[in-house]
Amino acid sequence: MKKGIFRIKPKPRHVLFENKQLSINKDLPDIGKEFSGLECEFEGIPVDKIIINGITFSVDSEKKLQIEQRKQEAALEEDFKKEYEKMLLEQERSGDSFRLEFSQIPCDTKKSLINDIDNFHLKLNKFARFESDKFSFLRNAKNGGFEIKENFGLLENKFAALNKRHCNNAKALFGENVIDVTLTPSYHLVVGLGGHSVYETSMTLHHIYGVPYIPASSIKGVVRSWIILNMYQNEENSALKDDTFVKWFGGQSSAGKLVFFDAFPNEKPRIEPDIMNVHYPKYYQGTEPPTDTQSPVPVSFLTVTKSPFKFFIGSSELNTKSDKLKDKTIKDWLKDALTNHGIGAKTAVGYGYFH
Repeated sequence: MKKGIFRIKPKPRHVLFENKQLSINKDLPDIGKEFSGLECEFEGIPVDKIIINGITFSVDSEKKLQIEQRKQEAALEEDFKKEYEKMLLEQERSGDSFRLEFSQIPCDTKKSLINDIDNFHLKLNKFARFESDKFSFLRNAKNGGFEIKENFGLLENKFAALNKRHCNNAKALFGENVIDVTLTPSYHLVVGLGGHSVYETSMTLHHIYGVPYIPASSIKGVVRSWIILNMYQNEENSALKDDTFVKWFGGQSSAGKLVFFDAFPNEKPRIEPDIMNVHYPKYYQGTEPPTDTQSPVPVSFLTVTKSPFKFFIGSSELNTKSDKLKDKTIKDWLKDALTNHGIGAKTAVGYGYFH
């Protein structure tokens, strides 16, 4: 312990040590004026223990611990505040639609250091940006614009590995009786445009992986419809009289023997916003005729581009590689349907076609 002089006047109580006035911890018990000017032994800065005339005055050890904890918590809170403000500034400058402070999420989550979301499904739908009473993932650059940026986390460079595992799962069910086809969208692909969403439009994203994909039911429906259109003059009743067609796709009394799998991108997909203009909004609302006095209302939606997809079809009873319907295997029909019919929304204007 060090030696000094305890004083109360003329300033608040302090210890004089080497001509320096050392402050005393405010939680130290009161020391009577009769001790002022006497020699003492002390420790701590600020002083939290003093011995005068053999009498010890000190901050309670438990209280002292609480004080230290409060100091640490305050320091941590200050460090967190700086990091949080730095993160918000980076998000503001990024040009990305994701801004934690504008997300409709629980308060404790909003106060976390979440710089970005590494699952695109969560980023788009659960951390949607909310401003001016609407959710949006795209805004014109003239007004501090932003655009949603894809982030697929650990899958960023592992889409081929994902498809390999998908293929192994299919072969675990059907052995080598599985066909796989790799096709790439010729332009943009839009799947799930009219699905449920906080936005006016939607996109089909895998609820676990968070990546855009084409559901197996959609693939089966497109191939089935394409065959009915081309082979049976678009007469479904005629198709259901064909035993091979029923064996492939099923009918009212039996299930089809072909099993379609979800199609995933084989490399990192590029998500691009697109715009469609509703020129006669009041007409579509059923309130006015379509006149040029109505202002077009641009509606944003998301598309997938520049990404090949892997398609898998298997069967436990049919030979997927050799069995034919009207001189074509299921692989031929799949390629034909996706190349000439397309899949997803807006195929009438060129979206959803593969090559």
